[in-house]
Order: sequence, then structure tokens, then C-alpha cells
Amino acid sequence: MFGRPVLAASLAFVVGVALGAWLPQEPAAWGWAAAATLALGGASWAAGSLAAGRRLALAAFAVVGVFRLQSDLAPLYAGAPSLVEGDAVACGRVGRPAEFRDGETVLHLEDPILRRQGMTSHLELPLQIVVGGGAAYAVGDLLTARGKVRLIRGDRNLGWFPGPISTRGRRYAARLIVPSAAWIRRNGNDPGRGPASAVLRWRAAADGFWKAHPGPAAQILNSLTTGERAGIPAQIQQDFLRSGLTHLLAISGMNVGFLAALVFVLLRRGVSLLEPLALRFPVQPVAALLTLPSLWFFMLFSGSQIPVGRAVISSAAGLVAVVLWRRVDAADAWALAALAIVAWDPRSLFSASFQLSFAAVAALMLVASRVQLVRAPTAAAEGRVRRLYGASRSLMIISLAASAVTAPLVAFHFQQVSLVGPLANLIAVPFTGFVVLPAGWLAIVATACWAPAGSHFAAVALWSSGCLVEIAAWFARPSWAILETARPPLLLTLCLLVLAGTLLPRATRRLQEWCVGGCAAATIAAAGWSIATHGQRVLVAVLDVGQGLSTAVLLPAGGALLYDAGPRWRDYDAGARIVVPALRRLGVTKLETLVISHPHPDHDGGVGAVRRGMAVGETWRGEGAQPLVRGMTRTLGGGVEVLVLNPPSVAGGPAGIPDVNDYSLALLLSWRSTGVVLTGDAGALLSGGVAAAAAKLPAHIALQAPHHGGSPETCRQLAEQLRPEVSAISVGRNTYGHPKPGAVQALASVGHVFRTDRDGAILLRSVGRGWEVRTWRELSTHRTWIERARWLVAGW
Repeated sequence: MFGRPVLAASLAFVVGVALGAWLPQEPAAWGWAAAATLALGGASWAAGSLAAGRRLALAAFAVVGVFRLQSDLAPLYAGAPSLVEGDAVACGRVGRPAEFRDGETVLHLEDPILRRQGMTSHLELPLQIVVGGGAAYAVGDLLTARGKVRLIRGDRNLGWFPGPISTRGRRYAARLIVPSAAWIRRNGNDPGRGPASAVLRWRAAADGFWKAHPGPAAQILNSLTTGERAGIPAQIQQDFLRSGLTHLLAISGMNVGFLAALVFVLLRRGVSLLEPLALRFPVQPVAALLTLPSLWFFMLFSGSQIPVGRAVISSAAGLVAVVLWRRVDAADAWALAALAIVAWDPRSLFSASFQLSFAAVAALMLVASRVQLVRAPTAAAEGRVRRLYGASRSLMIISLAASAVTAPLVAFHFQQVSLVGPLANLIAVPFTGFVVLPAGWLAIVATACWAPAGSHFAAVALWSSGCLVEIAAWFARPSWAILETARPPLLLTLCLLVLAGTLLPRATRRLQEWCVGGCAAATIAAAGWSIATHGQRVLVAVLDVGQGLSTAVLLPAGGALLYDAGPRWRDYDAGARIVVPALRRLGVTKLETLVISHPHPDHDGGVGAVRRGMAVGETWRGEGAQPLVRGMTRTLGGGVEVLVLNPPSVAGGPAGIPDVNDYSLALLLSWRSTGVVLTGDAGALLSGGVAAAAAKLPAHIALQAPHHGGSPETCRQLAEQLRPEVSAISVGRNTYGHPKPGAVQALASVGHVFRTDRDGAILLRSVGRGWEVRTWRELSTHRTWIERARWLVAGW
């Protein structure tokens, strides 16, 4: 390892950044530890102890990695300290092509200045502006917009790391909601100066060129050439995901490497034709030196995505090695790219894009020797059929290697693995690299030179992109194309990743034995710890879905109940974005029971996504052919007793319930001496059901507050009747004034009150003797060592 200093230093730094998300957040202490370790390493080196100096240097890189991540973290629930939500005026420059989503225009405002209540704030991060309507804006437009500021807090549910880290790529300070284009004033256009601004203008022109062509084929070409993929239909994205081709929807490092190699070959040929230059200077280094600016061009033109950054840095390292007459080491170039990207933005390490890109390239490097083994020593003696067989076998080995290494990461991030991915990639990747991508670039260049020629190339590019769409749809068609699974715990994911790497070539027998033994020991220890600490328990997770409700209940026998599925408003579907991922993080792949309290979109909006995302057993409703009414009982797995508290009768029956909210299906789930009351939006009629069940109430009660804390009188009655130890209010940004102060005060007078808009997801655990409560906000900053171990083993 010490013989590869770049690789060793990069791995040590990356491991340190990874540990920084798990270790206690004390950036100052880790900074001092990094300085002390560096000093010790320097002293050991000066004293002549080279081995100790190298080890301390690696330890210093790891500690610096911990410090680098923790110094970059900022709790998402706190937002930007200088920002206050409400009416504001923002000024800035449009830095990216506009995106159009469901009748809205989304703008990226760089160097924003925010004015609110006489205060002016200069934001370090860009500001996202959402404008009603489809008005056109150009890159470089100077805008002044008036609207309502909304902080972007990110996902505050069951994130897979302890720290509040956002891994969604682009980072914004806040969002400005503007009713229409009439509330925006243009103050001119600043196209910028210099080569970088010119490249960005060309990128905006290419984006406009593809947006002028309707259909998914043009949107895919726009994504492959400029990196803008917002307009790709959801069904197309699902087809590419099921077929294992989702990586083709964005600019990949392979595409950049292909274009850089093409530029290098053309320049080398051109330099060799210039006889005076070729006689005076070596052709290879000159061509490599002239190729370097093209990498910078590709980086800017593609939007500086992680796979592109990896390919650009690795290619630049290789070209510099050619210029210096050095051997190109692929592993060192790969490690240098990882070190540069993680050092620039340590949070990128936790993104699926980074992990999948670097894991796939590592697999390809390790399997290179196996690909060479399938080639015959004398290709001239082979027939065409045998050479075709050898090439196909080599490509299949490469595809299988990449799929094997990335499969644990795909299952971890997306909770599904494509079974047809290796074969689909065998066909689609070469087709994209040698047909679709060159045709798309030729269309852009030809249009810039001569529009009539560009239209012909565009037709070819659109046809080839349409064929790619058909390939993805064909492979995604079988019902068995994809294997859906619960999210594996982090420790199991790491063990699978290590084992997949040891099965590849170049892994020595001793290394394989150590890796297999270590992973087996870690898995057995983790399983034993999980069994010993799991026991019989109930987990209630009140998810942060905004202004709506969704509560998951994990039963002692291993089953799960979901009470409501969150809201759905226009392009926001809490069922798909929050509920299904949270259930899979909890290890749930099938719901024993789905409960729909009442038919309002903030409660049942995500039901469709939940049904698509996992198997559902029984469905309980308060209305329909077989409604549940007050007094009915059910028994769930593990001996959990369910008592229906509301509604008192079927809608339109003797009770004459006029309000849909009052008709909410309210339940009491009891187990041993603990119970949780799930109320939906039930009103005053619920107190009658609680009074009728007074003799059956457990000693320790947790309450999901009714109607998002908007019914003070109902909350007062429930506080008197139930005296809940814990009350959870599921609420988000709203115009109704929820939760009402009177409701919060009534519940706080008898127990602790938690709110999802302030605390994020609320987790209640019980072994049958009271409730243990932890919130996302607490876990993001103050997690015990037992909880850290549980996070590694169980994933939450």
C-alpha cells in the first residue's frame, strides 16, 4: 500500500470523511487532532523513522478527512441563520437554463441578494426561484423578483447517516415562490466575460436547441450533452431504472473519456501532418497538451457533474503523464480524482452518483486482466465467429463485473436491483457511446455552423435516441426485470461490496481469505447483536411529510401497519418521495395492513405510490363496502390489539356525520401496558369513542394529535381522557395556523409534545413498559454510541 502513495492517501482521506458522518460532531476537536497527527508524522519523518512517518501521515489524512466533513456540515433543520421565511425581494443573475415542471418555471439565481423588512442578506448559496407559468428566461438575465421565501430543509426522516447531510447534488439556500411572471422584473442581461462565460452561453443555446424538439428522445439527448435531465418523463426514467440503464440518462465519465480520446487522436493526427512541428517536437506530448483545454470545456458544458469530474481529472492526469513521458497509472488517476472531488465537496462521497461512478470504474480496472485472458494469442488465425465470440464474452465479463460491484450500492440507495441490467448494458452502452452521443454532438455543432445541416443530424440523433428509449422499455417490460428489496443495513452493504471486490481478478488468495473472514465475522457479530437487542418491541414512526400525515407501525412479530400515506400536491408525492423509502429503510417490503383514515389528499394522496412500491395485505377504511366503526376489534401480529374509536357509525347513518374529517378512522393499538392512538383528522366525536374504551386504555399512551393540532377543544378533551405521555403533531407549512396554540398547550399540560415541522420524524419505541422517544433533530446531532451501532447494523 505504501508503494502507491496517491492511492493510499486518497483512501485514507475518503475513509476519514466517511467516519466523519458516524463519529460525534466535534469539528474543533478533530481539527486539533489532525494538526497533532501531522506534527507527529513530520517529527517521525525528520527523526528517520520512515515507516512510522508514513503510518502517521495516513492517519493524518484520515483525521483531516473527518475534520473536512464535520466543518462543512450545517443542520438542515436550522436552515440559513440569516434567513426568515415570508415576503421578500430577491436580486441576482440567472446562472442555468430554466427548467419547466408542471406549469412552473424553475430558475437558478446566482449571487443572490435578499431584501426583507429593511434587511439585506447576501446569500452564499444560489437561490431557487419557482415562477407560476411558463415564461422564458435566458442565462445571464438580471432579475428582481418578489415572492415568499421558503427555506429548503431537505429530507428529515430516516436518513442513512447520523448527520444532517444533503446528498441531492445541487445545493440552494432557499426557494422563492413567485405567483407569476408579473412579479419579476428584468434588469438587462449580463452574458459574462471570458471563455467560461462563452461556454455557458453555448450550453444554454444547446439546451434551447433540444427543448425546441418535443418528445422524450430530445430530452434524453439534452441530458446526454448538457446534463439537463429535468424534463425526462417519469415513465421513461422508470423504464431506464428497471432495465439498469439509468446511468445513461446523464453525462457519464465514459462519454467524456470517449470525446477526450477522439480529440486526442484527431490532434495527434493533425500535429503529425504538420511536418515542421512534428520534426521539432514530439507528437504525443504536444497532442496531449493541446487536449487538456477540451477537458475543461467538457466540464463546464456538462454542468460539472460528479461522473464528469471523475473522468476529467483522471483523463487530465493521464494526459499530464504523457506530456511528462511517464507511465499512466489508472489506479492513481482514479484515486486522485476521488481525492480532489471529496476534498472540494466532502458531502459528495455520500451521493449515489459518486459511489456508483467510482465503484464501476474500480470494477472495470480490476477485471481488465480477465478481459485480456479471453483474447486468443494469435487473432489472425481465428475466424470471424470466434473473434466475435471472444469480444462478446469480454464485454459480458466487464458488464457482469460492474453490475456485481455496484449491486449492493444500488440496493442500498434505490432498494431495487435490475436483473436484466448486465445484458441491457451490453447492448445499450456501446449504442449510446458510438451512435447516440456522437449524433447528438454532431447535431449541436452542425447547427452552430449551418442550420440546414444541423436539422439533418438532429433527425439522426433523435432517431437513435428513440431507439435507446425502445431498448430500455423492452428490457423493462418483464415483471421479473427488477428485484425490489428492503434497504440493506450499511454494515451489510459494506461487507457485500468488499466481497464483490475480492471475487474479481488480482485479489490474492490471502486477501480473499482475510476479506471473507472479516466480513463473515462482522456479519455474524452484527446479526447476534441485532437479535440480542431487538427483542419484542413496537416502533411507531410519525414521518415528516409536510402538511399531511403518515405513520408507520412496526409490530413485534415483524409485520408493519401504515396509517395514511401523506399528501400529494401537483408534482409532490409524499408516498413516493418519503413514505416508501422510509418503509424500506425500516426493512419493510410488505405491509400487513394499510389504514386510510379518510379521503383527503393530505392523508391518502400517497396511497397509489405505496401500492406501487410494495405489497399490501389488508386495507382498512372508515367507509366503503365493509367499513370499520366504533367498537370493532382486530388482532395484528405479535399480539397487538386494535380497537376502533371512530367513526361511531357509517356515514349517512344514525349519527348523521356531516364532516369528512369527523368520519376519520381512529384506532387504539395496544400491546402489553403501552398503546398509541391514531386519530387522523377526527373531531369532537372521537371523545365518545375514547370514553367508551376507558376500561381498555393501557397505562402508557402515545397520541397522534388530531387534525394536525388544529382542534384545540378536541385536543383538550383527549388530554383529559387519555393523559398521553407523548403527543406527536404531524404538521408542515400551512395557511391554517396549525398547530393552534390552545391545542399545543392542552397536550403539553399532560406530557411531552413533538412537532414534525420542528423536530422532523418522530420515533417512538416500546418494549411494553412505556415509550422511548427520539426525533430526527436529536438523532442528527446527539446520537448515542448504541444508536450509532444500531444505525450500522439496522440502518435506522
